[in-house]
Amino acid sequence: MIILNDEPYQCEANTSVQTIIEDKKFSFPNILVALNGLVIEQYLWRQKTVKDGDNLIITDLHHGG
Repeated sequence: MIILNDEPYQCEANTSVQTIIEDKKFSFPNILVALNGLVIEQYLWRQKTVKDGDNLIITDLHHGG
């Protein structure tokens, strides 16, 4: 189990960040992903995997004005 956006989330060990984004149907135009406090660039989402106890934040970047 990991923590996804401050909520417990059950997933298999070594699940990719991209798979979680797809499973949760996050479709924001500008997504920010942070794993254990470190920002993960989009080109790494398929390669980066989670393990038990990880803290994953997936959020939309809003443009202010």
